[in-house]
Amino acid sequence: MTNNSALSITTIRTSLCAAWQNYQALIASARIAQPVGFSKAHSLVAGLAVVLFTIAAIVYFTNGHHAGFLAINNWGRFLPSFVLQLITVWGDGVFVLCLALLFLPRNIQAHWGIFLAAIIGGIVSNVSKDYFDALRPPAVFTTDLFNLVGKGYTNHSFPSGHSLTAFLAATLFFHYLNSVKMRWLFFVAAACAALSRVLVGVHWPVDTLVGSGLGILCALAGIYIANKTPRAINKYSHGFILFLLVTACVLLLVEKNDYRLTLPVLYVASIVTLWRTFKHYIACPGAKALAANNIKLSNTSASVWFYSLLGLLTVYRLAVIFQPHLGLFYDEAYYYHWALNPDFGYYSKPPMVAWAIIISTSILGDSIFAVKSMAAILYAGAAIFIYKTAQKLVDSWAGLIAGIIFLCIPMVGFNSVFITTDAPMFFFWSAALYVFFIALETNKLSHWVLLGLATGAGMLSKYTMGALPLGLFLFLLFNANTRPRLLTAGPWAAAIVAGCVFGLNIYWNMTNGWVALHHTQEISQASENTVSFSSLFVFLATQLLIFGPVWSYLGLRLWLGKASTTAVIKTEYWQALVFTTFTILVAISLQAFISRAFANWAGPWMIGGSLLVAVLCRANQLQYQAGSGNALSKTWLARGAVAHLLLLSAFFHFPQMLNALDITPSKKNDPYHRVAGWNELGAQLKPILAQYPSAKLASESRDILAYLGYYAAPGSFEFARWNPNQNNIRDYYDLKVNLREWQGPAFSNQQFIFATRAPLPQETANSFNKVTKLTEINAAPYADMPMKVYVYLLVGFNGYPASAQSEVDDAN
Repeated sequence: MTNNSALSITTIRTSLCAAWQNYQALIASARIAQPVGFSKAHSLVAGLAVVLFTIAAIVYFTNGHHAGFLAINNWGRFLPSFVLQLITVWGDGVFVLCLALLFLPRNIQAHWGIFLAAIIGGIVSNVSKDYFDALRPPAVFTTDLFNLVGKGYTNHSFPSGHSLTAFLAATLFFHYLNSVKMRWLFFVAAACAALSRVLVGVHWPVDTLVGSGLGILCALAGIYIANKTPRAINKYSHGFILFLLVTACVLLLVEKNDYRLTLPVLYVASIVTLWRTFKHYIACPGAKALAANNIKLSNTSASVWFYSLLGLLTVYRLAVIFQPHLGLFYDEAYYYHWALNPDFGYYSKPPMVAWAIIISTSILGDSIFAVKSMAAILYAGAAIFIYKTAQKLVDSWAGLIAGIIFLCIPMVGFNSVFITTDAPMFFFWSAALYVFFIALETNKLSHWVLLGLATGAGMLSKYTMGALPLGLFLFLLFNANTRPRLLTAGPWAAAIVAGCVFGLNIYWNMTNGWVALHHTQEISQASENTVSFSSLFVFLATQLLIFGPVWSYLGLRLWLGKASTTAVIKTEYWQALVFTTFTILVAISLQAFISRAFANWAGPWMIGGSLLVAVLCRANQLQYQAGSGNALSKTWLARGAVAHLLLLSAFFHFPQMLNALDITPSKKNDPYHRVAGWNELGAQLKPILAQYPSAKLASESRDILAYLGYYAAPGSFEFARWNPNQNNIRDYYDLKVNLREWQGPAFSNQQFIFATRAPLPQETANSFNKVTKLTEINAAPYADMPMKVYVYLLVGFNGYPASAQSEVDDAN
């Protein structure tokens, strides 16, 4: 390396450290600054919401929900389409987040208020839309009767989400901006955006009036909570919010908006905002001044390297989701449908994965990116807790090593682009582990309560989270130094709190016949005696592979080489990591030995595994610096990170690799074949569902309901599941929307769009009053994988045939 190159790297490193220190100072000032309070002007804004609600009520109760639409919509015929699109995009949630970062780039308190208001607004909007499920104008009128610009959405009309978002943003800017002119200008823009929703033909006037009022109230609620919780602002919470705001800017560049004529404006806004953000946080004057003094803080350097790597990897993994071949797997589409029905439990899993999807789709809509995005974010959050745990137990450089190991684990990288129950469980497991070490040190009741909350939330994510409190209890019991903690209230308070939180899911299971317990027993084959040493060997070998071949080799070699850990970590801390790591690994290995276990069931051991390997690496480094040992850890850390990331990138871009090698993709050689073709089938089914707006999508297949339900009717849960055997509940659709729900004279005219892979059996057809074959939809993503779905219109379900009710058919 030349002197100039070394100097450049040193300069970059020093500048990053300076920017990080400047950012910490910015956060510290925001925590102690007096929040902007409410004034008389805010009363006027709240009064505006009341006025909007009053007008909406008068219109609705005097002339009905559709009143005034055709008269107002007709004005839109006199305006160019691009003007209407430019106006209506001011109600787009992603665009509004970009504007927030553009106009309030360094207002940390504003970012906190915007974050809270966005969550509240997203929940209010989505819950209201799902509850009322009102039809939009394109589902009521033919397009020749009114002016329609853009896509003709048919359902979830009330309230208007764009109107809510526009007035939520206007209220937030009114509160946080200093310029009086800009404050009122945003309200004018919001009013125009709300009006445009009627002009473009996708909402009734009542929808926009109520949506606008709700937007004001949600913003005021977010501001109020933000003002009451300034201490919640820290570098981690704001870093996450800043990451979301930057992600919104990136989304404007890569995601296709419904209103294509606005794309140039969106691109300019995104680029300008990203540049201003870079100037404010990386190339800011404060950072330059600190860099000029050539500051050198070793721990700060480790933090900068970790958060820089974390940010780059997370942004990359989020960007990967936009690839056309990375559609939703049917489990993800299935979980998305769970999210449309908020609850404390579902057929086979606790509710946290659905709650995570509710958050992301409330903010980002129903796109594939919105459904998947929380996976990468939650794993990034887990990495932060792992870094903080290693930093607390050893030092910041151990935290950096642990973070790198965790982020480069093949299983973690793979799962970062697929939303599963593992993502929230990894997050809460790592959070609980971090809080445990704090509680162990302070023995404060508040810290033990936090441990209980994190553990309970983890139990609401995945049932295997129960291995963590078991491991912690065994550690406290068998370690002489920590055993007295069991005689204090703290650990038991944590257990009680965790039990209370998890009790929400227990209650749901009680009221639903313990269906999740039965499902868990079925998939684990717990009732079968299949003791097998070969299964155990395969399971353990798989664990080493998905943890990462290099990480497994490095950890085993350092451990067998007897790297001394006593110089870098307290013995009881090391033992705690061992207990929490191997409790779940041993338990699931035993499960694999006596019956069956999937590889990901033991996944959380990799959190402790990352920390254990990081401690061994740090011990090796210190021994080498002291003149003994070798630089084994440094060499293999670099090799492992590069090898594992290249492996993951190869998987993420596998179709592109096939094309580059001039290999024709096929069902046999493309790992993404399971998600291929469904979006095309959904696009063909969508106009059929629009033609029959009161019909429910029905099928005997879970994957057809999951895939076609998502692609043909996003945001809808109007399904019906054919399953004659009421004793064989196979999935959430069976549990909640079995066709029995619409049996009888009261539903004699109920329509069903029945989708099936094979022609409808006569026995099935006899169960309905009327059967009409509508069409066959086809897709051919590969030459060796033709896809065909038969689509029928069925009317009036009379009940299952007696012969079919005794059958136990397969799930799909």
